[in-house]
Amino acid sequence: MNKAIKKTIVKGTILLMAFSLFLEIRPGKIIDYLIFVFVYYLLLIIYIALKSSYRFSISQDGLHADLKFRKINLKYEGIIDVFENSGFLQRKFNLSTVYVIHKGGNIVIKDVENGKEIEQKIRQKMGYSKESEVKGGTVKDGLSKNL
Repeated sequence: MNKAIKKTIVKGTILLMAFSLFLEIRPGKIIDYLIFVFVYYLLLIIYIALKSSYRFSISQDGLHADLKFRKINLKYEGIIDVFENSGFLQRKFNLSTVYVIHKGGNIVIKDVENGKEIEQKIRQKMGYSKESEVKGGTVKDGLSKNL
């Protein structure tokens, strides 16, 4: 089983346990609670199936996202920023999310194992490199275009 699926199941189970704390589960209502848990995990499986069906690719001309109900093509010229971030559970599973900010729309690539590599590859295709400059005694991180 892939790490993103495991993370989603753990996250969903934590949410179910937290929600169950506020339910009045009595012996006469156990069957109703078990039906609720069954429906909850069924919906979680549907969510995982949808999430797993998303496809992203990096080509010479831009980024392509093939989502369930639409396709997105973003040209490198229109990308404003790209960055990678990890949440608490993502760090535990060695995953991250890559955010691509574009003039025509944004793409969020969730739960990937190689987020830093994806970010660097996109930056390289854009013609930008991350660098630190020292100006006036302060360090300023910025993007500079490679010409």
